[in-house]
Amino acid sequence: MLATFVDRALALLDRRFLVGYWMPAFLFGLLLFFTAGWSLPWLGLTAADYFALQGLRLSGITLGLLFLVTLLAYLLRAFTRPIIRTYEGYWPWWRLQAWGIRRRQAAWRRLRQQREASARQNDRRRYGHLQARLYRDFPSREDRILPTRLGNVLRAAEDYSTTRYGLDGVFWWPRLEPLLPESLLARLEATFMGLVALLNLATLSVLYALLLLFNLLLCWRGCVTMGRDFWWWSWPLVAVLALVVAYVIYRGAVAQARAYGDLIRVAYDEHRFRVLEALHIARPQTPAEEHALWRRLSRWLYQQDLGAARALSYAWPRHAEEEADPTT
Repeated sequence: MLATFVDRALALLDRRFLVGYWMPAFLFGLLLFFTAGWSLPWLGLTAADYFALQGLRLSGITLGLLFLVTLLAYLLRAFTRPIIRTYEGYWPWWRLQAWGIRRRQAAWRRLRQQREASARQNDRRRYGHLQARLYRDFPSREDRILPTRLGNVLRAAEDYSTTRYGLDGVFWWPRLEPLLPESLLARLEATFMGLVALLNLATLSVLYALLLLFNLLLCWRGCVTMGRDFWWWSWPLVAVLALVVAYVIYRGAVAQARAYGDLIRVAYDEHRFRVLEALHIARPQTPAEEHALWRRLSRWLYQQDLGAARALSYAWPRHAEEEADPTT
């Protein structure tokens, strides 16, 4: 039955949903299923009870459990943006956010000092290592630093087009993405869904730790009276272990974010002029002209500054001119 359900799910759901949301939810469901008698004593159903079922009851409970897993997967998808922003460091607690920013800024300054020292010592190997960390792990400006590793890795990729080309990455990315070649889009999608899957796994690990702590608070007095017949004392230990696992998964998500950021940089380096072609704007001739052009376009399209558009002129491709002129 499980194989049949999975086959139908594969037919109904796309690969992105299965990789990014359904599989993390399914793994979390398996963890709860095999530890239900220990971590969910108030549920009244254990794995041994499930395997003792037969017939329609077995089928009904199996479908019910798989439905709950699918529902959890849809909830994870609905909260994708809040989950990512939480790991990036966009927190409502401004004191905690300020503390995290100060820590990451101190790390950024320390890396820059070490890079300068390695340059003075002509230590090229260490200089290259430190430059790679600053390039991929931090934005170029100190005031743009966020309180988490993941937030800074993503912001470094986000700010790359602005510092190199004068192109606001947040504003122009939705206009560039549909123009990218299919091969690059497939790599971007696969890398991003891997990042989402890891963040969902880390989130569910934290949720499992919170569930164990909730159990400890819920039945504290009753568990104490049970003595050695009940392993209540292991809940906080396993909760700490779940938090450690969540942190390890989070560090894996940071590494995945670095790969995603590299692909974002490639997209801007190689394909940014496709946006100009779609807007029928002539390409700039120098880097300085390019900086000025992208800033002028941003003022026109984003800030509705019509004055910035007066200096622009359309550049139509030759085949379009020939179609417009019936004499050719």
